[in-house]
This record gives sequence, structure tokens and C-alpha cells, in this order.
Amino acid sequence: MKLHGIIARCCASALIALAWTCPAYGAASTEAEERSGLREFFARKFVLSEYEELDAWYTKELQENARLPSGVFRANRLVRSIHFSPESCYVSDGPCPRVYDAAWAAQQKKAKDWLAKAPQSTLAAMVLANAYNQQAWAHRGDGYAHTVRDEDMRTFLELNQKSLRALFTHAEFGRKDPNWWAQLLTFALYSGIDRQSYTKLSQDAIAAFPKNHDVYFAISLGLMPQWGGSRKAIADLAAQAVENTKAEEGQAFYARVYWNLYSWLATDGPAVFTRPDVNWPRIRAGFEDLIQRYPSSVNFNAYARLSCVAAQDKQATAKAIQRMGQDIVPQIWESRAEFARCRSWSQEGAQ
Repeated sequence: MKLHGIIARCCASALIALAWTCPAYGAASTEAEERSGLREFFARKFVLSEYEELDAWYTKELQENARLPSGVFRANRLVRSIHFSPESCYVSDGPCPRVYDAAWAAQQKKAKDWLAKAPQSTLAAMVLANAYNQQAWAHRGDGYAHTVRDEDMRTFLELNQKSLRALFTHAEFGRKDPNWWAQLLTFALYSGIDRQSYTKLSQDAIAAFPKNHDVYFAISLGLMPQWGGSRKAIADLAAQAVENTKAEEGQAFYARVYWNLYSWLATDGPAVFTRPDVNWPRIRAGFEDLIQRYPSSVNFNAYARLSCVAAQDKQATAKAIQRMGQDIVPQIWESRAEFARCRSWSQEGAQ
């Protein structure tokens, strides 16, 4: 949601309980609203076929390395905002198919039309690749692999191969764009790439853009145990990311990698940062460096939540919540009850 005018001003002065009815407010609202605005911006411009404006905005933000208050790159966030809402199925002579492929084909045609008008547009190539990928997930569903029908898994792999071809066709320009690399890594993983090839692709991506968040985020997903990786490999990647960025970011990338992966890691239980193969003290140090450089409410809220839920570190939770003040970002928390529980727990035994 997006707040305007008097609603935003009202939320800015509300009690914490009321804050949960507002998606963001005051200083906390800025980034949450901007992220939402980027999704709306892409959707509107794509529907209206205003491709030149999308390309101009993206090129400018990419060249300037423009960031949101939390320190993430604005161009990265736009690529993450690529999402399609295909038209509903209307069939007069029978039931609709489970996946309405004709609607996906329409989205892909729009992306191809964009590429025909702007053949050097890496953004257009990524949009086409995402259209294939999101169609692939519509066929596969989000269940565990063993629950997916064979024909749906074949379709999933075939469509992700189309995503890869859309990107490789524009490699001449894409290699200059960190988001092209991140997308390439993601769709290569989904298309069933072998471990050796994925490792080589990862090394090439880091060599090209050693300081870009989404490159490391994409690689880290492929290092999850369920994708054939290991927790040690994730830790090694986080350490490599720090080594490549410590002059500017300190230990912050170590926290960023684990923060980005948390929902995947938490399939083994929410308190995953208490495991002996996860270095919580180093993640905590990364968050300290992160909020020193980017004192954003998004970062404070993430630090507080992960300190509580993932690490069960009462002292760090209390400290982060105190720093947050009234700037709650509901999108970071699983629920209002989770925040209330963490706040209450962090205050137990306090004098």
C-alpha cells in the first residue's frame, strides 16, 4: 500500500499498536513506500508500453549507483519489482486451463516488442526472461520438488531455458549490468545447471561486479543445501563478499547475505542463527556496520527481528528495538504478534 497526505501524518504520530494498521509511516515510511512505488512504476509503464521512460530511468539509476536509504541499489530494486498479472481466462466452451498460457504469451510479446524497438536494452531482456520464469513457476507451483508432476517440472525447466536464452542473446550489453548477472545466475539455477558450470558462472559474476548485493544474493541461493550446496559454502561466500567490500561496507555484507537467505534457511526452524554452523557474532557485527553506514528503519527492524527470531539474542534485540523507537516497518515482521512478542521478551529482566 501507499500512504499519502493526512493518513501518513496521522500514522507518523500514532501509537505502536496503531502503527500496525499502517504499512509504514514517518521516517519509516520513506523506503517502504518507495519500494512499493517502484513496483507500481514498472507495472504502469509496462502496461502503457512506455519503454523509453523505463530504460531512461533504469540507465540513470544504474550509472549513478543510486541507493535507497537502507543502502540497496535502486536499479536492483526495480529489477526485483518485475512482476506480471496476466489477464484472467475467459473460455466459453469449457473450463479454463490451470495455467492460462495465452495470457503469459501476451506478456512475452510485449517484452519482445520492447526489444525490437530497443535492442540494446538489458532491462527489456530481463523483463522477457522474467515473463518466462514467472510462467514457469505458475506451472510448477511452490510445493516441494517431489510433489510436482513430471510434466509440470519439464515445463518449468523448459521455460527457464527460454529465460536463459533471452539473457544470453543480449550478453554483449548484459555483461555490463550487475542485474543481468544476478538474473542469469537465478535462471541458470532453476534450469538445472550442473554444479561445476554454476560455480564458474558465479566466479565470473563476482569478477564482473564484486560489490553488488544481488550478485551475492543470487549465488547464495544456489549454495543452499537443497540446491546441492552447504552451509559452509554460504559462510565462505559471505566472507568473500566482506573481503571484496570491507573498505566501503565493513562487515555489512556478511549480515546482508544471511538476511537475504533467512526465509530459506528458516525451513529448518526459525532459530537457525543459533546453529553451530552459522556465525551469529559475525552476522551481528555486520548489522552493526550496516546500521552505522545506513541508519535506515528497514535495517533497524531487520536487525531487531533476526536478533530475536533467528538468533535468540535478547541483548541485541533490546538494543535494536530501542534504536527503532516508533519507526516500525511492518513489512519486515511476520506479524504484529511477532513484534510484540520480541519486544516483550527483550524487556524481561530489565531494571
